[in-house]
Amino acid sequence: MDFTKKQAECLLEANARWNIFSGATRAGKTVITYFLLLMRIKELPEGRCVMIGKTITTLEYNVLMPMRDMFGSDHVSEMKINSAGLRYVVIFGREFRCVGANDKRSVTKIQGSGLIYAYGDEVATWDKNIFDMLKSRLDSKHAKFDGTTNPDAPNHWLKQFIDEAEEKNLNAKLFHFVIDDNTFLDPEFIESLKAEYTGTVYYDRYILGRWVAAEGSIYTTFIGKKKEFIIDVLPQNAKGFISIGIDFGGSKSGQAFNATLIDLAKGRVFTIKDYWNDKKMDPTTLENELIKFIKAIQSEFSMFKIADIRADSAEQVLINGLNSALINNKMRLKVSNAKKGEINERIRFYTRLFGSGRYFLLSTCKHTVSAFEGAVWRETNGMQDERLDDGTSNIDTLDSQEYSTEPFMKPLLKIINYGGKK
Repeated sequence: MDFTKKQAECLLEANARWNIFSGATRAGKTVITYFLLLMRIKELPEGRCVMIGKTITTLEYNVLMPMRDMFGSDHVSEMKINSAGLRYVVIFGREFRCVGANDKRSVTKIQGSGLIYAYGDEVATWDKNIFDMLKSRLDSKHAKFDGTTNPDAPNHWLKQFIDEAEEKNLNAKLFHFVIDDNTFLDPEFIESLKAEYTGTVYYDRYILGRWVAAEGSIYTTFIGKKKEFIIDVLPQNAKGFISIGIDFGGSKSGQAFNATLIDLAKGRVFTIKDYWNDKKMDPTTLENELIKFIKAIQSEFSMFKIADIRADSAEQVLINGLNSALINNKMRLKVSNAKKGEINERIRFYTRLFGSGRYFLLSTCKHTVSAFEGAVWRETNGMQDERLDDGTSNIDTLDSQEYSTEPFMKPLLKIINYGGKK
């Protein structure tokens, strides 16, 4: 297999106790660690090995599936469960315990006897306690750690570890990747990705691989080019289906509905109708408002089918009430639980949509326009950058908008990544 110059450098020089591969997305850092892992299997003495990811699912998706595709399922097994209920895989004859690191309770899964090798995926997303425990478990003089990460805030605990290791000349190495390090990527794709992230914190992090703080407005591209995204009518070639997102109001927020046209054929997203009420609302009124909202959509956009409705899964009683109201009104629709993945993943998705010119709002959707304009960052304790949610901006509408598109993020991003026609 051919390697980039940066990947070859990693293979030759990643010989420290702690090897951190940090930087841009799609830069080739994760792929090269697959080969490093095989080198560790061959070189290191017998001992316990562990693979740690943000979750078991991300570990499977980011690492194990690609490794099976590359080396074959005979050499990289499916994930199994032992008699103690712990997950593991066998890679070229070596057993690796598999652990999800987004929960402090996962610390117990790497307690006990020492480790000879640990592989880490998305390290910056881990609970810090997992990393701290890992430092005490890699107690052999031969022990090694290889970990990949995307950059986060400059005062993130992992960046502090990296800086401290450099200052104190600890047995650690940082391999910094920028997007241009991956010379196998299509140059047009690289330029497109740079254009989509220009003016946002993600350009510094995911293009240049820098640990920088997120400050100020989140959707700077939208604010700077608002006229390009707000339209009066849908284009004649718009196709697809409608997905509705619902966010329920609490004591400090309101109720929001967002109807979104998903055009998977061209990788486009259109917000076609929104609703927001910041007053406290009883369940019956909420049900009536949703029915009116759906009927208005069916009247105004009769050429498109409502295919999906997603609501905040924290309010199962309200969801049950909405489904009863749909049945009583003879509507063959069902409200399902929103996926509610990581907020920053949803933010990155909309950043890509704005940057690639694939997201539009009808001018009547004033609540959504205002919500994107008002979204700002809040940095919290260096763990990660978060969207500010203190009642000063309309987060309810952002949530409902995101719920409407979240199930379709992966296929839409696939089209964006491969430059499908708009």
